[in-house]
Amino acid sequence: MFLGQFLFVLVILFFIYRLWRNFLNKSINKVQFIEWLVFWLIALGIVIWPETTSFLARVLGIGRGADLIIYLALFLIFYFIFSFTRRLKIIEKNITKIVQQMALDDYKKKSFKEKED
Repeated sequence: MFLGQFLFVLVILFFIYRLWRNFLNKSINKVQFIEWLVFWLIALGIVIWPETTSFLARVLGIGRGADLIIYLALFLIFYFIFSFTRRLKIIEKNITKIVQQMALDDYKKKSFKEKED
């Protein structure tokens, strides 16, 4: 194993450790934990056995292993953008509902005070 590979393995193991700690602290849910664990285990496998990317690229009809990694990285980036956009829309809707409810409550309080006066 080359020095670069060894360093990448250490970094990936650190990320897996941090992932585990976040899961134990309930910072992430089970699905997120599994998604990220699979991602980091695949990355670990690619670092330890880099020739697997070339083999998979040939099987899939892609020229080089590096091209396969680029395609997969783009796929993951677009997936994350889609996922974050969807979550952001849900948060925006929830904030809108909360603000509307607060405005209605404030209006009711003001109109009730005016009736008392």
